[in-house]
Amino acid sequence: MSIVLEWSEFKPYATRVGPGAERPPRPDECMFCAFARVWFNGWRRVLVTVLVDGQPLRAPDWVHLHLVRCARRECHRSWTLRPPWAYLWLARTRSAENR
Repeated sequence: MSIVLEWSEFKPYATRVGPGAERPPRPDECMFCAFARVWFNGWRRVLVTVLVDGQPLRAPDWVHLHLVRCARRECHRSWTLRPPWAYLWLARTRSAENR
């Protein structure tokens, strides 16, 4: 089985984080304007897909990702707060696209 270990962290994350349970750490600032105040703004449910032996496999567990919004009136943008293991995947994907 060929699975990236960081990606396998979705299972404990899915059982630990979500509505009525633990929250991920709040970002220090807005990712668009660097304003110091942001707030949590709901949840997004997603299904995780991982590659096992080169084949995509969709896990049956939903993962809750927090939505975040900038408190600055001029910005007021929102984004999905992804856990570190999702960022690793995004960084690797974007790096491969830029080659």
